[in-house]
Amino acid sequence: MGKEKKKMYFLLIAGILFVSFNLRPGITSVGPVIGMIRDDIGLSNWSAGILTSLPLIAFALISPVAPQLGKRISNERALCLGLAILAFGIGIRSLFSPFLFLGTWFVGAGIAICNVLLPGVVKEQFPEKVALLTGLYSVAMGIFASVAPGLSIPIAEKLNLGWENALLLWAVPAVIGTFLWLYISKNTRNQEDVNIRVQKKKRPKYGALS
Repeated sequence: MGKEKKKMYFLLIAGILFVSFNLRPGITSVGPVIGMIRDDIGLSNWSAGILTSLPLIAFALISPVAPQLGKRISNERALCLGLAILAFGIGIRSLFSPFLFLGTWFVGAGIAICNVLLPGVVKEQFPEKVALLTGLYSVAMGIFASVAPGLSIPIAEKLNLGWENALLLWAVPAVIGTFLWLYISKNTRNQEDVNIRVQKKKRPKYGALS
């Protein structure tokens, strides 16, 4: 394996893991602080219920179109887009409370894109290690899904940073993942262009019949 291929190999594994880190915290971190959000903003109980249901609604609407998005712009670019949408959603719901519901919907939409396309990327990039990497990212996803709600109250109350910063924390892995997949998608595109040029050079050239 060449130096460049080895670099991309490890970057892809890191990218897959960073996607898995982001598949649950944007949702599970909200539950423990929903009471604080309700009291701070003045939400009714039914509004708080809608807030926790919005990601599921986004899943239902976005998941069916995610494969078409992957085919249109490539799975790698779609993962990058999904993480960017997730980071944007976390940011606006945490920093601008009037956009709490809209931001939460974007969180669900971003996660839906990544959730649908990640298994396909694993199969495409690591066809001989599908079981290993699927198990690895499933474990990572489970760990972060459990850690996120456990950190919400300590950050919001013990550190006195409020529910906004407790939720905003999870924009960090989303932003890192976005830039990581942006780099991967650019290099993947460049490699595809090289392969196309190589294939064109290999094609036999037929001259005019004499």
